[in-house]
Amino acid sequence: ARVKLPLLAEVADSLAEGPLPRLGVDRCFLAVYTDDPLSRPAHSGDDSPEPGPANDDGLRARLILNYRHGASGPVSSEVYPIGRLLPTALQGELESGVLVFQPLRASDRELGYILFEQSHGPSQVTEWLRTDLNRALGVLFSMQAQAQAEERLQQAISELHRRAMSDGLTQLANRAHLEEHLAIQWGALARADGELALLMVDVDLFKAYNDHYGHLKGDEA
Repeated sequence: ARVKLPLLAEVADSLAEGPLPRLGVDRCFLAVYTDDPLSRPAHSGDDSPEPGPANDDGLRARLILNYRHGASGPVSSEVYPIGRLLPTALQGELESGVLVFQPLRASDRELGYILFEQSHGPSQVTEWLRTDLNRALGVLFSMQAQAQAEERLQQAISELHRRAMSDGLTQLANRAHLEEHLAIQWGALARADGELALLMVDVDLFKAYNDHYGHLKGDEA
C-alpha cells in the first residue's frame, strides 16, 4: 500500500515546474503521511477535527516538496509529527507570512496536506490544488500498476496546468499562456533568423452591447 518515493517526487517536480508559478504561489510545502493511509479513515462531519497543530492524531509526515519563491529547495528525509507542520529545518517558514493549510484526501483516506502562500493569481487556487492534488495522490496510493498510476498522475497534473493557463470565464488561453507561447516562438525564430507577426483585435464600444443585451449575453459573445 505504500507509494514509491520516485513517484511522489514526480508529483512535487511537476507542481514546481509548472502550475505553482503561474498560479501566483510564492511558497508551497507538500507532505504525505508516512503511516499506512489505506488503513486510516478520513474524518467526516462538521464536528470532526482537522489534522493540524492542535490535533496530530498520532500521524507522522514526510515532506516531498519545498517550494519557495520560484524554486524547489532541498527536501529533508525527516519524519515528524504533523502537529509541527514542517520539518525542523523549515520551522522558520511558519513565522512569516500566512500559510494556508489544506488537507488532502482521496475517498475515505487521509493522504497528507499542503501548506501554501499565494501573492497573486486566481482566487480559486485553494480549490484547484485540493481537487487536483487529491486526485493525483489518490491515484498513487490506490493503483497497483505503476504504468496506469503514472498515466493518471500526469492527467491530474496536466489539468492543474491547464487551469493555470486558462481564463476562468472563457476557458481561452490567458496572459500567462500568451507569454509562455511567445517566449517559445521568439526563441525558435531567433535561431532561424525569422520574423514574428502578432495580430491584436479589439471589439470597440463593447460596453454598449453589455448595456443593451446584459452581461450574460456579453460573456457569451
